Amino acid sequence: MNYFNLSVYLFIILAFVVGSQVEPEQMPQIHKTLNNASATLNQINLEGSPDPYVNGTLLVIEKFFHYLGTFFTEVARAAITFGSQSPQYFEPTFILNLVRFILIAIIVGLLIKPLFYLGVIIVLLISWIWEKKRLKKVQKKQEKV
Repeated sequence: MNYFNLSVYLFIILAFVVGSQVEPEQMPQIHKTLNNASATLNQINLEGSPDPYVNGTLLVIEKFFHYLGTFFTEVARAAITFGSQSPQYFEPTFILNLVRFILIAIIVGLLIKPLFYLGVIIVLLISWIWEKKRLKKVQKKQEKV
């Protein structure tokens, strides 16, 4: 699973579960907790080795851990802030309407190709009938002559 999908899922879950239920007076405590989590994750320090290649690898892994820690705590912060400022998006009626819209879009997207094929078949059927009528007229003209 790529990081974008994971961050979107994390954003939606945190905004829905935590953000929409938070009282405004709890926000400073939540920001303090997220700051502590970010600082703790940024304190990860992998021990060095006498081998320079291992040191380089450990440095890359350490920087990656720092990046992930900062990234996910900031996504969590944004989701909780969004959820607390916009609770109307997490009401059941809004979510049901959104799911209906997504399902209709999926169904229409899946029906585009078969409907196109149906249109082609109808055009071919009309042209076949037209050609059959034209051939009958030609045969009648040939019989008269």
